[in-house]
Amino acid sequence: MPHPLRLLAFTGLIGLAASFAAAQDCPCPPKPTPGWHGNAGLGLALTKGNTDTQTFNLSALAIYDPLRRNVVRLDGLFLKSKAEGENTANKAAFGARDEYKLGSRAFLYGEVRYQRDEFKRLDSLITPAVGAGYKLVDGKKVTLGVDAGLGLAFETLEGQEGTTDGALQAGQAFTWQISTNSKLTQAARALWKFDDFADAFYHLEAGLASSINSRLELKVAGLVDVKNKPADATIEKTDTALLASVVFKF
Repeated sequence: MPHPLRLLAFTGLIGLAASFAAAQDCPCPPKPTPGWHGNAGLGLALTKGNTDTQTFNLSALAIYDPLRRNVVRLDGLFLKSKAEGENTANKAAFGARDEYKLGSRAFLYGEVRYQRDEFKRLDSLITPAVGAGYKLVDGKKVTLGVDAGLGLAFETLEGQEGTTDGALQAGQAFTWQISTNSKLTQAARALWKFDDFADAFYHLEAGLASSINSRLELKVAGLVDVKNKPADATIEKTDTALLASVVFKF
């Protein structure tokens, strides 16, 4: 697998290239009305017989956009799977972010994120941060933004005392409204601890959604999570997941 920093740069280049490659003649959906909007998704898979497995994922995104300077975003993901009665995946992540526009493209933000992962022996990682960002592309169909910030990392690993470190964060987000019924999204985040820059976290995701009607859509997403210094040497640094879900839009 390529180094996570290369993946971050590569996914950013994908977004930039797509912004210039997107066709300009397809109709675009109207902007959302002021207030809360978002979506909630559920994916489920069950097998019986020679193998007995259960896999499900829950996701949610809520955005408060008064069409003014402030935009609030809340997101969450829960993923769990079992095989023969034993957990094979059990992780959760939540985030809250407030963006304040400085102009048509630049913005300031404050956010806090939380994650836990049973199989990385990560009991909790809480990362509050403040920073600034810029929308490199801000079209009707294509957006591409980058941001960077400073904050803290409160981490607790299984069987170990909690630690507190200063942290540097960077992120990138891309959306492409391919048509009125299809949208491609991609995002990347990275966190480096000041005490040890090698003790880093990387998150990459990409998803393709296709509308069934005005309220429902089908979504397929791929996730990559990397903890560069896991709790011990027996734990894999990288986890990947492929999720399929039905999403309700509100």
